[in-house]
Amino acid sequence: MKYMVSSLTHCRNSCHNNYRATAFVDAASRWFSNEGNSPPQKRSRFQIPHRENPRLRVHAVSIEHSDYSIDGTEEPFSEEDDDDEGILDHDKIAELVQEDEKLKQEKMKKWSRRPAPHLSVISDKGESNGKGGRKTARARVWIRPGHGEVTVNRMPFIKYFDRDTLRDDILQPLVVTRTCGRFDINAFVNGGGKSGQAGALRLGIARALNKYNPDLYRPALKYKGFMTRDARKVERKKVGLKKARKAPQW
Repeated sequence: MKYMVSSLTHCRNSCHNNYRATAFVDAASRWFSNEGNSPPQKRSRFQIPHRENPRLRVHAVSIEHSDYSIDGTEEPFSEEDDDDEGILDHDKIAELVQEDEKLKQEKMKKWSRRPAPHLSVISDKGESNGKGGRKTARARVWIRPGHGEVTVNRMPFIKYFDRDTLRDDILQPLVVTRTCGRFDINAFVNGGGKSGQAGALRLGIARALNKYNPDLYRPALKYKGFMTRDARKVERKKVGLKKARKAPQW
């Protein structure tokens, strides 16, 4: 062993100009100068590493057979620590259960409530009214039993709405409920154009029929969508664009 160390020292002196050879010779001399000790063995990747602290558990240990105390003299879980302060009595548990049941019953009552029934609203004159809107147009409508006369802004219905499509659209609630010729309609409209006024008038007639007899007329009007206010409007113009969405060519 001493001969090997002396030979390695001689080699180091001869190859002092080569850095890698010098480093190799130094490592070999350190290895052989260990006075007979075996070189360090390479640890396998499946081998459990050595732990300096023996208290650190690698596997599961039961509480009875383990020692979690700091000094190793005191037991971690003693029978003296089991106090009854943190445990609820049976009476308290029963009270909490009853409160939970009461809250559940109150919620069920709220959920089981049905909406208020739709009642008919008829004035002393035998009229029922309704309001409607479409775009920027507004309409106020009064209906009463009659022979089917319709006036809009104190003008005949045919003269005010000269287009057949608008007139058919306005009279759709009467056609659905099969009440054509049974009610006289008096309406006042303002704002918007003729198309918007026609939509507002149709909604007003549908709401007036719903107030007159909801049990008979509401299902058909609701099914056809005449009770829903159309919220569509013209979108505003944007800065830098020609219209709401149209952009200039570039």
